[in-house]
Amino acid sequence: MSTKCPHCKKSVTELKGYELSATFSGGKKWKAAAYICPSCNSILGCQINPVALNRDLINELVKTLVKELSD
Repeated sequence: MSTKCPHCKKSVTELKGYELSATFSGGKKWKAAAYICPSCNSILGCQINPVALNRDLINELVKTLVKELSD
């Protein structure tokens, strides 16, 4: 199946990905990912970066476990 960019109408078989931060109401910042058309550089989608979210969660869990075990 061929997917076309809604902006430039060219076929998209691969996306560019960029990391950025997103600020939500209340001032909470999350690492985010933007998916970009390789032909026209239009943003095709954004979301909280799932890789960064997993990494941050694991780091927090390890930090909490180490603290609990050392007390």
